[in-house]
Amino acid sequence: TGTHAGIGSQGTFLWQFISHQCSGKPIKGTVGTVLSMVAAVALIISAGVALSSVASGGSPLGYSTSPLMTKIRAASDQALALRALEPLSVTRELLVDPLRHIPFIVSYAAPPTTPTLSTPATGQGASRDPFAVSTRDPYLVVEEGYVDGYSVMLNKFPSFAGHVLLVTDGPEQQADGLSSQDVSVLVDLVREIRGVGFFNSDREAGASQPHKHMQAIPVFSMVSEFPELQGRLPIENTFPREEEEAPGECNTLKLPFQHAFARFGSKPDAAATAFQSMLHCVRDGVSSSVGSYNVLVGDDWLLVVARSQREFEGFDVNAMGFAGALLVKTRQASAFLESAGPIEVLSGVAVAAASPSVTVTSR
Repeated sequence: TGTHAGIGSQGTFLWQFISHQCSGKPIKGTVGTVLSMVAAVALIISAGVALSSVASGGSPLGYSTSPLMTKIRAASDQALALRALEPLSVTRELLVDPLRHIPFIVSYAAPPTTPTLSTPATGQGASRDPFAVSTRDPYLVVEEGYVDGYSVMLNKFPSFAGHVLLVTDGPEQQADGLSSQDVSVLVDLVREIRGVGFFNSDREAGASQPHKHMQAIPVFSMVSEFPELQGRLPIENTFPREEEEAPGECNTLKLPFQHAFARFGSKPDAAATAFQSMLHCVRDGVSSSVGSYNVLVGDDWLLVVARSQREFEGFDVNAMGFAGALLVKTRQASAFLESAGPIEVLSGVAVAAASPSVTVTSR
């Protein structure tokens, strides 16, 4: 368990993953069971060694050793011990879209039995704001006042280790949209944890708390189970080579829905400027008014996607879907994914492209 020396919270996440992987899906035949157990043991050994090195200050496989990441690990350890943090029990596979040939990380999980920080609260206490300074769970707080006006919290029910929330300390609302300052602070956080940041503009885009919050996950936490991803997010397989990119913020990828892609270099302020232009690009040329959107933030890139609806064929999609990570909670969703592929799911919740995407050469 996570009490083993040197493994900490990441090890606890790993053990929960292995436990669910061995028992969550029926495996037919004795040989299949033995092979699964062998694979599980191998994963425990290899990941345990890596995580032990991370906990002692090393970063052999991509985890940041920044002060913030250290605080995230420590807060996770404490919250897990106190059961304030409840990682989803998931199994994962890499599924390649049949038409676009893009690999997707697919997580299979049962829905939590209690309301989460990322799902709408219902029933008694539904009006309580879990992100307000006065009502936050102290065991989920990583750093109050990360910068002026923002704090960092743990996502209570993460499907990936190290999933954090960047919440505003004031009364700002999610529907207000991202400000230039929001983007700059999120870029700084993403770089500090070597992560990917994201924002869901409203309920239709996958948000479920009205208090403004952005989110971030260490990239290594998402991709480490799949060496074939070579340490990159699935969406990065669609990125053009830098020398092939057109200047400006209205570039598009080989994707069949309304979006904009841009690189912003080393300055967070450049990201904020690019975002405002990208939002105009995404909203330009579509037949209906585009209000809902998702934003993905890398260490030097931005992706903005226009949304048409929240759910499609059993999938509840937020920005992480467009990073290449889908969460499957129902048999209906699993069956549709098998037959149609991940891009069809994303197309079902996004606004159809106003014009064909620019053809670019992927890496």
